[in-house]
Amino acid sequence: MDKNFRELLKKEYVVFDGAMGTMLQAAGMKMGETPEVLSITQPQLLVGIHEKYLRAGADVIYANTFGANRYKLEECGKHLIKVDRYFASSKICSVCGHKKKELALSDRMYVCECGNRMDRYVNAAVNIREEGKRIYKECA
Repeated sequence: MDKNFRELLKKEYVVFDGAMGTMLQAAGMKMGETPEVLSITQPQLLVGIHEKYLRAGADVIYANTFGANRYKLEECGKHLIKVDRYFASSKICSVCGHKKKELALSDRMYVCECGNRMDRYVNAAVNIREEGKRIYKECA
């Protein structure tokens, strides 16, 4: 367990994010739209909402993947594609493809020699999306 999380649990109370659906609808998501798809199609939107929760004092932010399962995605015409759990999504530059040998968990920004500078999780999300597209093309 991460040391920071253990320290967090020692607090008198822990604040979680909440009402993600309300935030997504306020940002333009339509009723009936599958919010989990936004993790792939609009990762910056989710990062922005998470940043708002953090600025408001949230200690814990949930990933927007709760309902991302094969059955729910098939209902909206999407396919679940599994990317290898050891795919180096955080270490690969989503712009030039350079792979870092080391990337500390404390590094919140991905900075590449090509000039790419972005939130490490957005960089990873882009890489996972592109790997998923590659896998889909191989299967098609």
